[in-house]
Amino acid sequence: MIYLLLFFVFFNLNALSLLDQYRAVKAYEKQDYLVAGQNFEKVLSQSPNNFKNLNNMGNILYKQGKFAEAASYFEQALKASNMLEPEKKELLF
Repeated sequence: MIYLLLFFVFFNLNALSLLDQYRAVKAYEKQDYLVAGQNFEKVLSQSPNNFKNLNNMGNILYKQGKFAEAASYFEQALKASNMLEPEKKELLF
């Protein structure tokens, strides 16, 4: 019973993260960088070492002219990508 409860809690948290990620991407496509950034911050609070989301946050800040903050996210994304297994890295580039 407890495992079932934990599954549903995990599933709901993951679904919320995916919804925030979807909203962030859609806002970015509309060039609404404020909303995109707010949603990517939510996503990153759930998975702070996700290199794609770190890179996306860097892009959003860059588009807003916040170059120092953007550079920080790009550096974090680079570190996060270095944590990937070599086979997965090859798929990125």
